[in-house]
Amino acid sequence: MRFLQGFATSMCFTSMGSITSQWSTMKESGFFIAFLSTHFQFGNAFTMPIAGALCESRWGWPSLYYLQGTLTAIVSIAFYLFYRDDPYWHGFVSNNELSKIEEGKVKIASRDGNNTKNKKNAPKKVPYKAIFTDFVVWGTVMGITFIRFGFLLFVQFGPFYLNKVMKFDIKSTGIGSALPYVGSIVLKIIVGQLSDRITCIPMKLNLKLFVTIASLFLVLGNLSLVFLTAEYSFLAQIAFIIVISFTDNTQAQWKVIFIGISIIIFAGTIIFNIVADVEPRKWVKNSSIKNTNLPNNEISIISLPDDEKKSKNDV
Repeated sequence: MRFLQGFATSMCFTSMGSITSQWSTMKESGFFIAFLSTHFQFGNAFTMPIAGALCESRWGWPSLYYLQGTLTAIVSIAFYLFYRDDPYWHGFVSNNELSKIEEGKVKIASRDGNNTKNKKNAPKKVPYKAIFTDFVVWGTVMGITFIRFGFLLFVQFGPFYLNKVMKFDIKSTGIGSALPYVGSIVLKIIVGQLSDRITCIPMKLNLKLFVTIASLFLVLGNLSLVFLTAEYSFLAQIAFIIVISFTDNTQAQWKVIFIGISIIIFAGTIIFNIVADVEPRKWVKNSSIKNTNLPNNEISIISLPDDEKKSKNDV
């Protein structure tokens, strides 16, 4: 069951890039993907206090799973009914909105919604060999994996730590575990806006700067918990919020864990900063569709003239 949950969660991360590229304007892509990624924090911020309350109620833990399953089904159905892969085919997107979304983009859209069967214009095969032998790909994956591992380790065991070591009761643990995610949502929206508006430095430096700052707060938050005891549970809660926002039950044993997490996050940040790049790789450029002679059922959209924009009757 945990495997299936992880499998479903991975789809959310891969979908964010696709949705952002199709629905975001070029100038607001940073904010767009930051806002989309708050689903992780929002889900935890909603679940933690609810779980704490239901755990001590007469309905118990099963009621939480029924609630979450029902809400997930409702949201999934709504997404299926209203979402379209491309704003060009969405009946609720006006011509003015479409022009703003498509400004500066070059894309291929099929009028009948199907992929072309013309072999001459079919996309080239995915260059798997080039991808799996690219040191930038492996370095980025390794760096982000280390950072995410350090973050998720504390996410999984943070409530346990607050309850067993810091002596929070179950309800307080639920509320305390939710607060960091609320802070993370606010910070993500702010950082998303900043990343779009800070144009005085190169994009590559911009990316590395924000990743380093976030990782630094994760490290500091973990290390601060090493020196706090149960008598300073309020300060431990503040440190816990910092750790999440920017990502045998004895204090001595947990100190080893926090130091280990900090080392992992630091190592991941160093690796990421060494190899990260914002320019398309050579194998991406070589895989691009270069043929511009499109069949009649396809259009190349850069900026649609007024007389060629869709009408609601066409959707």
